Amino acid sequence: MKKILLILFMGISTLGYTQTTSTTDSTSKLVEDSTELIKLQTVGDETAKYLSTRSVEEKEWFKKTFVRKRGTFTVPKEPITYPFKD
Repeated sequence: MKKILLILFMGISTLGYTQTTSTTDSTSKLVEDSTELIKLQTVGDETAKYLSTRSVEEKEWFKKTFVRKRGTFTVPKEPITYPFKD
């Protein structure tokens, strides 16, 4: 009787931890992911084009204002304002 119970518990345990396919998995998720990827690539391309037209002074201001070394944190005393006009 103990052997039967042990085998029964082992079988239930094995069935409980096996991977199953979900009914919510579908190809539409893949289509959504690809459209999101296209959107991200478009935004990235537009941003790269915009940043390539910035002057050296603007790039230096951006670096000085937003880029920090690891482990450092600086709170500005005044609100950050963009000093250059578009």
